[in-house]
Amino acid sequence: MELTVRDCATKLGKSTSVVEYFHENKENFDFLYYYNFLLTRLPQSLIQEEDVLRKINDKFTIKNIGISKFYPYINHTWHTDTRRGVTINMLLQHTRSNVMFRYQSGNKELNFEENFNNKMNYNLIEVNYEPNNFYLYNTQIEHEVFNFENERYIFTMEFEQDKTELNYYDVLRYYESL
Repeated sequence: MELTVRDCATKLGKSTSVVEYFHENKENFDFLYYYNFLLTRLPQSLIQEEDVLRKINDKFTIKNIGISKFYPYINHTWHTDTRRGVTINMLLQHTRSNVMFRYQSGNKELNFEENFNNKMNYNLIEVNYEPNNFYLYNTQIEHEVFNFENERYIFTMEFEQDKTELNYYDVLRYYESL
């Protein structure tokens, strides 16, 4: 199966309140380790101040919202999320970073050489976030973050429902129906 950028992440719309809150409070955040991330929680009241979050929360309850911080010259290695089937992310600040998804093509028509190479290599999809825009993010496709110079901050969240109850396509179909 061939994947596209749309299978990995979909732009939902601009933020106002979260971006403003981040810039006004960034120097006062206390970051704690949570699922191998540095994370600080945000007030739940911000959900109601953002159209995108409020509309999605009306159907799928948002459990927590926060900001994740990445130090310079670090990566978060290939993984699928343990609990979350889907999330909403937003790049708030970075200098240079990449979000990559990977998958192996399931093409059974490949000849021996292509099949050999396919077992050793992955197809890559890069998602180029536009800062200050919410993106629906498919956490169940393997992904990795590379951060280069300077700190990287992203908004992230988790739904009440875990990956056995809610996935990327459920939320995407709902959002597109609005």
